[in-house]
Amino acid sequence: MQNGPVPDIVIIDDDMLHARHLGRIASAHHLACSHIGTSENALAHAPAARMALINSGNNPDVVRRITARHPGMTTIVLGDRDRADHVVDCLRAGASDVLPTDLSHPEALARLKQHFGECRPREGAADPKAGGDLGLAGESRAMERIRERIRLLSHGDTTTLIEGPTGVGKELVALALHRQSRRRTGPLIAVNCGAIPDDLIEGEFFGYEKGAFSGAVNSYPGKLALAHGGTLFLDEIGELSLSGQVKLLRAIEARQCYRLGGRQPHDFDIRIIAATNRKLEDEVAAGRFRSDLYYRIAVARIEVPPLAARPDDIVPLARFFLSEFSSAAGPVPGLREDASKLLRSHGWPGNARELRNAIEVALLGCMDSQLSAGDFALDRKVPCAGNVPSERAPAHALTASAIDRALQGCRGNKSEAARQLGCSRMTLYRHLHRG
Repeated sequence: MQNGPVPDIVIIDDDMLHARHLGRIASAHHLACSHIGTSENALAHAPAARMALINSGNNPDVVRRITARHPGMTTIVLGDRDRADHVVDCLRAGASDVLPTDLSHPEALARLKQHFGECRPREGAADPKAGGDLGLAGESRAMERIRERIRLLSHGDTTTLIEGPTGVGKELVALALHRQSRRRTGPLIAVNCGAIPDDLIEGEFFGYEKGAFSGAVNSYPGKLALAHGGTLFLDEIGELSLSGQVKLLRAIEARQCYRLGGRQPHDFDIRIIAATNRKLEDEVAAGRFRSDLYYRIAVARIEVPPLAARPDDIVPLARFFLSEFSSAAGPVPGLREDASKLLRSHGWPGNARELRNAIEVALLGCMDSQLSAGDFALDRKVPCAGNVPSERAPAHALTASAIDRALQGCRGNKSEAARQLGCSRMTLYRHLHRG
């Protein structure tokens, strides 16, 4: 059990080497960690923290008991993502997300780092309010407009929609807006709307009472209640099903909800920030997104352009990522002129997330005091900055034949098939179950 300050993250993992690897990643995000060796020790000694990172194998009971002991704690499970029943069991037990145990896949590692970014920095870490830059790197006019918009919207509780392609850092804009607002001392609760199966939406948002359904051995307050006094961040809200949209709209208009199995309404006081990589106006016109919910969440809007449309931000972002990695690995190289030129000429279809991964990989093989162009293994087929590729294939284009072809071509690898189809794995799972 950790003595002294309360940690940001509790790592529950029997494998010490794996736990140390997770700790290094967390340290790069200025987060303090406490490692609890076994599940039983964790249940007895795990301190309160912002997040629990649980390598539980296929045992959702650990998640359920940790959540019952610390209901406000975000829980991320490392388990078998290829078993849909295990994913559903963990989410039903109270997990916020389920990631593969092997974090070698860039998408899985990026999602873990996104969750880490939502944790409160430990005391003594850099304050994004200091210096007035809001913690958002970049020197382009577009980035300055985003900062100006955040400062303007920080004075009230206006519901805000953040728009932009995957990987541009919409969650960081939401974090900056929360930390600048009067609610900054309250919680920021993030919900990945694309990762919630339809039958779990009510329990995830509104909570449930003990005994409300099979497996509900403890009550769960729900994300709306957990965000009380703070901000609810609805990430990828365009992925939410129509039935989920109806339920969410009713709750946020009434500012109260009923837990599953409950008889009394529960009030909540929250600010809502939503994000999407889709054009919701087109989704409304196509009947895939409710117009009343769209107008409810798009009161104010912040657009984050793709990185290819902001070439002036590429090198500053690269330097920001270099400084971020320095906290975990000591002094890091700078950028030679040929490296800066290469980075500016690349198309970056994965946006800032892809750039960050490229910097991390380049550092692994760098033996000099500066990174050169030869340290980067970039796909030369990617178009240059200014030629922005289309985002992702819309979910309605996922026909059964297209899914079958993708799975056959990837030899059943669902992660790779989802990537080729341009959708999330949970979206692919939903289509597979429907079929």
